[in-house]
Amino acid sequence: MTVDGEPPNISSQERPPREHGANHALAGLLALAAAGLAVFGVAYLLTRHMPDPLLQVEPGLESLGASLEKVTLTVWTPLPTADQVDALASRAVQNLGLLPDPASPAALAPGAGSERRAFRLPDEGGTVTLTLHRVSPAALSVVMELPAPASRWWEWRSRLVRAIGDDDAEAVRAYTVLQFSGEGRWLWSSRRSVAASVLHSLDARLVEGADDDSLYSLTAYTPRLRQRLLVAGRPVNTAVALHWDATRGRTVLWLGSPVINIEY
Repeated sequence: MTVDGEPPNISSQERPPREHGANHALAGLLALAAAGLAVFGVAYLLTRHMPDPLLQVEPGLESLGASLEKVTLTVWTPLPTADQVDALASRAVQNLGLLPDPASPAALAPGAGSERRAFRLPDEGGTVTLTLHRVSPAALSVVMELPAPASRWWEWRSRLVRAIGDDDAEAVRAYTVLQFSGEGRWLWSSRRSVAASVLHSLDARLVEGADDDSLYSLTAYTPRLRQRLLVAGRPVNTAVALHWDATRGRTVLWLGSPVINIEY
C-alpha cells in the first residue's frame, strides 16, 4: 500500500494473546514506548549540530532497547576501463589505512564480478569487510561493512569517498545503512510509531510506505540531507524498514540514506 504525506494507516496483524494481566502489560509497554519515543525529541535538540543527521536517531532507538549492530557504507564510482579495478582497490585500501586480517582468507569470490576481502581496523580493532562489485561494465561499487560499535562511521564514509573518488569526489555516490535490532516482538508491534518518530527526528516528509506480515518500510525526503535520488519523479533521501526476525526473536530496523541499498 502506498500513501503520500503520512505513514500508511495499516494496523498490525499480530495480536498478543489474552492472558491474565495482559492489560497491565500492555499499559506498561505503551508507557515504555512513550518514554522512549520522547527521547527522539530530546535527541533532536541535543544532536542537531552533529556531523551527520542520522546520528540523531540512535539515542531514541537505544531508549527503546534497540542497539546498533552494523553499519554498511557503499560508494559508487564510474569505471571507464576494466583494468582500473585492481588499481582502484589498492588505492582505496592504502588511503583508508586498512591492515590485512591474518585470520581471514585474503580474497573470497561470492559471485561473478565481485571480490570480498577482510581487513583489520587500524585504530579500534575488529574486522572490516570490503567488497568490490562491478555494477555494470562502466561502474564499480565498493561496500564497507563496519561491525558494532562502528564508532565514527561518518568519518569512515568520508574517507571512503575520498579514497575512491580521489580528486573527483563529485563523481562518487555514497550510501549509508545503519542496522539496529531489539529483543522481543513489542518493538515490531510498535513499528508504525517508531518509524514515524524516526522520520520526525530528521524533519523528513513521507513519500511512500508499505506493510506486510514481516516487513514495514517507508521512504521519505528531508532537506537536512544533501544527497537525494529521484524515484518515480519524486526526491527521496531517507528510508526506514523494520523486520520481525522470528529465527533470532528480534526486531531489526534499518535506516538508510538516500535509500536502503542492501538486501533485507
